[in-house]
Amino acid sequence: MIGQRTHNLTSHCFSVHHTAPRLRLQRAHCSTVAPRWCDVVVGDGALPIKSAFTKLNYTAKLASTGTVFDSTYQRKTPLVFKVGEHELIEALDVAVLGAEDIPPMQEGGKRYVVASPGPMQRQGTKSLLWVVGLSQALEEAGEMAEDGSPTSDLVFEVDLLSKRRSRG
Repeated sequence: MIGQRTHNLTSHCFSVHHTAPRLRLQRAHCSTVAPRWCDVVVGDGALPIKSAFTKLNYTAKLASTGTVFDSTYQRKTPLVFKVGEHELIEALDVAVLGAEDIPPMQEGGKRYVVASPGPMQRQGTKSLLWVVGLSQALEEAGEMAEDGSPTSDLVFEVDLLSKRRSRG
């Protein structure tokens, strides 16, 4: 669940509730562009490869209330997916692979990503893992548009665990 203390990650990043007693940050690894991101731990492992199976842990929550609507930690099972294939939410693909203003993660890295309503919240083909929890959290917070889309920023805490070989 959400920690009691709020850490302001940097003047260039967003506030995130976190339970760890110490939060290691590198100021050069934060951004306010969409999606906003901040590396808490810069990994030292391999870089992700588009279309390769990738394993990660994540927690997803509403930025407005801090309500966790999905977490691989709670399920005790990391997520394995083909990164960059639009299987999940677009913000997770960008968080892992990087984009024009965002470097790719390396194995062992931990990154926070904020996805504002719009393209970064576009759901992929396998997003049903958490769409029910998201809908319930949005309804409870009163942050759902008439078309069912979020009006709240979504915050993802992503830990890149390992990379798997691509399957043809």
